[in-house]
Amino acid sequence: MAPPPPPPLPELMEELIEEILLRLPPSDPASLVRAALVSAPWCRIVSGAAFRCRFRAFHGTAPLLGFLCDPMMVQHDLWDGVLVPTSSAFRPREPFACRRPLDARHGRVLFQERSSNYRLHVWDPITDAWITLPEMLDDYPDIDCWTAAVLCAAAATGECDHLDCHDEPFTVVVVGSDQNEEEMFSYVYSSESGRWSEPTYAVCPNDFISWWDRSVLMGNALYFKFYMNNRILKYDLGTREMTMMDLPRYEENDNDPSSSVHNIQLMTTEGGRRLGFVRLEQSRLCLWSRDDEADVGWALNRVIELEKLLPFDRSLPWCTFLLGFAEGVGVIFMCVVDGVFTVDLKSSKVMKVHEGSINTVVPYMSFRTPGTDLGTMTIFFK
Repeated sequence: MAPPPPPPLPELMEELIEEILLRLPPSDPASLVRAALVSAPWCRIVSGAAFRCRFRAFHGTAPLLGFLCDPMMVQHDLWDGVLVPTSSAFRPREPFACRRPLDARHGRVLFQERSSNYRLHVWDPITDAWITLPEMLDDYPDIDCWTAAVLCAAAATGECDHLDCHDEPFTVVVVGSDQNEEEMFSYVYSSESGRWSEPTYAVCPNDFISWWDRSVLMGNALYFKFYMNNRILKYDLGTREMTMMDLPRYEENDNDPSSSVHNIQLMTTEGGRRLGFVRLEQSRLCLWSRDDEADVGWALNRVIELEKLLPFDRSLPWCTFLLGFAEGVGVIFMCVVDGVFTVDLKSSKVMKVHEGSINTVVPYMSFRTPGTDLGTMTIFFK
């Protein structure tokens, strides 16, 4: 007589299943979708609001899901923003016709419209919702002399952890200078009021804000880079005060293209607690940070030798420049010849993420889990 069949394996407790699913990588949202397709109980766990909240809290930092860029074009008047996925969060989509990406933060992306120099749009990639902002008031700034940032409205008070605020009130900050580079100005848009503030002003340091370099958020302040000199602008979100800060100088050399101030990217260090910047010096990435509490100013903390990570030769620095920095995840974007590479500051891992030359990079970081929007379950498999 044949032995009786073995008893069925006991089902895992839902609490244990949830603990396992919590550890799936947030940089691969499709893994959660696949888990949700295993069974109805798994789908109920993964798509539940409680799991989404725990998942974000467990991982803490929103992952890099992709970046938006403004490809270099022969015809300068064509602005077609492109979304480049770096994870399973997005499928390739058509370019954003005549809309140039300016900034992305806290789950939102800010675009400037080509047909109107002063028309801005905010896009939520999770829900695919668009909000068109009213034009700025009074004296419109010149197009070459201003830039903008988008962020959660609670950033000024620190009352939000920014793990899931993509559908909460937001703020857009515009800073720039007049055409004579004599006066700085700022405007603030509030999604709660639906209006722009009156402008505030400050003395301009005979330069203009770099429109293709993104700002950096640290504490309750935004930091913007100037185009030509070694100064940065600090914008206080609470008081709307604008002040100037000096960067440590680097001797310019006509034979060294990396000595240009353009090869500087602002960044944050130590989990966003300190302001920093990265400078490309020949084939080295030099990472600096600022310690105001210890009153030591700027200090060089680390040097990354790119020759050990990339196939550098003597001519390569002439066609290499920095493109951007992904806040929170510690990833630097740089253009090398005709490709875009990322450098992970934690692991020193280098990846090629795009083929071709581009002007700007706007990294997009967010959590994306099943149940966040109606189309999530079909995005990856349709």
